[in-house]
Amino acid sequence: MSRLALVVVARDEVERLPACLASAAGVDEVVVVDHSSRDGTAEVARSAGARVVPGDGPLGALRAFGTRLATADWILMLDADERLPPRGVERVREALRSARPDVVAFSLPIRTHLGDRFLRWAGYFPARRVRVFRRDAVSWDERQRVHERPRFPRASRQAPLNVPLDHFSFRDLAHARTKSLRYAALSAVALRAEGRRPSRAAGALRATWRWCRAYVLRGGFLMGRIGWSLAVIQAEAVWKRTTWARNGVPPHRLE
Repeated sequence: MSRLALVVVARDEVERLPACLASAAGVDEVVVVDHSSRDGTAEVARSAGARVVPGDGPLGALRAFGTRLATADWILMLDADERLPPRGVERVREALRSARPDVVAFSLPIRTHLGDRFLRWAGYFPARRVRVFRRDAVSWDERQRVHERPRFPRASRQAPLNVPLDHFSFRDLAHARTKSLRYAALSAVALRAEGRRPSRAAGALRATWRWCRAYVLRGGFLMGRIGWSLAVIQAEAVWKRTTWARNGVPPHRLE
């Protein structure tokens, strides 16, 4: 039977990490990459039986580091604010046992939450992401600071796996805005490093399109005021990314 490892990159996640690790109970190995935490994240992880290693650098590099440290055949990659459903590990193992030989990864649907509210609309669901993959088939762009994605050989195959992950991403709207602007700042840093300076007109068009897509095309209006606010937050993040790519990122947005 193929062995399965849980890999988590965590920073200052003393409150949310225990539930993440508990949801994946039953894996063969747990590796937590502690990204310069200033709280008790490392101690919490060790008390749950995880192997804890310090790490630094862009998120893509941290993902790659954690993947290399694991020894199992397959990796289950979670964020500290994500939870598997009941029997999640068992269902992942069932998929591994029945997978075709050319399958190297599985994508799972993500259920994003604002507080306790499941965000069904505005593009938050379903948002499938690869979370289970063969350790020897994956590679990462280690320069990526945000929206990093695992990469696989062209001839390989990915399969859907209907084991939904609950992603407790936002505590409230203020937290959603802060987090979205931080991602915008990280994206702007990457654009500047590549020498890209989007025009204001392009930024305005992209921001308008993002609002229309989130609120109208993807049903954000069905969530009332929350949907309106989230669409505005998404549009603002797109606009700020353009502005910061042109003029530089305020340091406090990267903290």
